[in-house]
This record gives sequence, C-alpha cells and structure tokens, in this order.
Amino acid sequence: MHLEGEAKLIRIFIGESDKAGVIPLYEKIVLE
Repeated sequence: MHLEGEAKLIRIFIGESDKAGVIPLYEKIVLE
C-alpha cells in the first residue's frame, strides 16, 4: 500500500468491555 501526503499515527486504547453494538470493538476493528 502506498499513501501520498501527510500521515498521522493514531493509537486507540480499547478494553474487552467496549462494544460496537453487540460485537466486541476489538473484534469489529480486526474484521474490518
């Protein structure tokens, strides 16, 4: 993957109890 332009590193801290609807948020991020 090649990206052009300015880039930023974003770190997101989530826990096991954070959910996107009924799916754990960490699982939703990995599946996307």
